[in-house]
Amino acid sequence: MTFKKIILILPFFILLSIYCGKSGEDMPSLRGVDINTIHVAGHIYLLEATGDVAGNIAVSAGPDGILLVDTQWAPLADKIREALRKISSKEIQYIINTHHHTDHTHGNRILGKSATIISHINATKSLADSPRPSQPDITFEEKMSLYFNGEKIDLIHFPHGHTDNDLVVFFRESNVIHLGDLWNSGIASFPTVDLSSGGSVTGMLQ
Repeated sequence: MTFKKIILILPFFILLSIYCGKSGEDMPSLRGVDINTIHVAGHIYLLEATGDVAGNIAVSAGPDGILLVDTQWAPLADKIREALRKISSKEIQYIINTHHHTDHTHGNRILGKSATIISHINATKSLADSPRPSQPDITFEEKMSLYFNGEKIDLIHFPHGHTDNDLVVFFRESNVIHLGDLWNSGIASFPTVDLSSGGSVTGMLQ
């Protein structure tokens, strides 16, 4: 390894370490926040909250209904439903949570009332005190797959990265992947690691 490469890598470790800590737990001001809808590929859409206040939602909309990856904040549920109605008249059948942080799961309590919620088994302890509709119905440890709207959807656990319950969701036929907070962009573009929830700087790098 050259000296130049070492210089480039060290700031990354420093930046990553400075922001190690619990994230996604305090609700920001949602005044004036809108939901932007972006068509990604096929029947996959992205719902993005303006102002970088929450993780992005992936939507699979088709003949089987609607599948959501993450649900953002509960006060945004009406705007999320409005965005969904422009995509599909079907109901939400499944919600997949990429990890337990509230900017990804808080909306479960409203959007998940009639849906099946799927998460990694380690997320259950962090969601145990949440209202019943927020808690997962199906959990797994390493990998699981489901077939929905004509394609295979793989859920893969990457241990000890951002948290100890991170999932990557891969829509195979659409060739779309949702990384949760294993990848950040926007205002908070630096990697974040929640050490109190089993995250790991080394795991994030891997």
